[in-house]
Amino acid sequence: MCDTMVALVPACAGGRTIFAKNSDREPDEAQNLVFIPRQAWPRGEKLKCTYISIPQAPATNAALLSQPFWMWGAEMGVNEHGVAIGNEAVFTREPFDEPALIGALQTDAFYIGALGSRRNQERRRERLLERAHRAVVGTVARL
Repeated sequence: MCDTMVALVPACAGGRTIFAKNSDREPDEAQNLVFIPRQAWPRGEKLKCTYISIPQAPATNAALLSQPFWMWGAEMGVNEHGVAIGNEAVFTREPFDEPALIGALQTDAFYIGALGSRRNQERRRERLLERAHRAVVGTVARL
């Protein structure tokens, strides 16, 4: 499993947020650092992913990504606005994620991702609404 750590401004000297992520990949697996410049896209443009194509956004921000050599996407990266992201994989049927999600929902994070089927997403939201602190209830829709 991978590990991700975020230290927000109050915990860091110098007034910066720190984002760190390791990758549990094979020791000799290459990860390319890829810079993608900001770009405007024509209407109707398609983005070809590994297995599917999806509609392209009208404009994309510049980003620096760490990309395993064999895949289309990236494992981690940061855009020109300082938004950082890293992927994680946790294989369980236990609702282990609730304390982490409640904590994340109390931050000013722009996006909080928790993947699952539609049924699992609905169940997760119900559990969070039942157990969450009142300050979090209005933010569950951000998941």
